[in-house]
Amino acid sequence: PMPSDRCLIVGGSTGYSAAILSMCTQEVYLLESIENTSAESLEHLKHFRVQQQIGILENGLAQFGPYDLILVDGGSVSS
Repeated sequence: PMPSDRCLIVGGSTGYSAAILSMCTQEVYLLESIENTSAESLEHLKHFRVQQQIGILENGLAQFGPYDLILVDGGSVSS
């Protein structure tokens, strides 16, 4: 990643990846589908430059794009 990069992490769970990326990029957006997990990671991420959103992982987070880097850190269940 480059210092000027805008990053999206899909399914970040604990927020570890988001925290690391926030130290070497300009902006990090974390999309999580589970509110409880998001609350936990929000506590851990309050010292980092990470914008956290709750939503459907498959829909992405287009409103803050375009992104220079997209990391898919979670999975999707198909029926």
